[in-house]
Amino acid sequence: MSRAFTREDDERPEAPPERAISDQPNYMTQRGYEAMQRQLAVLQQRREVLMGSEALERESDLALVERDIRYYNARLASAIVVPPQSTAPEQVAFGTRVHFEDEKGNTHCYRIVGEDEALASADEQPEHTTRLLSWASPLARALMRSSVGDRVVWPRPSGNLEIEVTAIES
Repeated sequence: MSRAFTREDDERPEAPPERAISDQPNYMTQRGYEAMQRQLAVLQQRREVLMGSEALERESDLALVERDIRYYNARLASAIVVPPQSTAPEQVAFGTRVHFEDEKGNTHCYRIVGEDEALASADEQPEHTTRLLSWASPLARALMRSSVGDRVVWPRPSGNLEIEVTAIES
């Protein structure tokens, strides 16, 4: 009989796939680094709770938590924390907040941050606040080293868009 039709004695769920780690340098703002440390502490507490529980889902939940703990430990170990600029920035750089207007007259405001910080906050950012943008994104790369008044091209899948930098803040 084929093994496909037999029941295994071992009912343990498969281990979840590891979280992908970017091959880009792991730049972080101090705020992003501290947020990741807090999230790691939450995961470690969750692991302790799961290890003490008898729930049937414990093994799969525990596997996910342990996978995320490995990810956060690796990212914190490779972090390059970039200190904020001490003077008013003249050019867009990592950690700065940049305001710009597109060719349709729409205004935008983003803070350029690390990849994990941008991903973690994507669902948590209210519309009226500065949105976070990964330094490795096409938009951030287009804006880097530009100054107020500069026009740059934002490469987008739906077509390039010309934008003008209107303000830069620390």
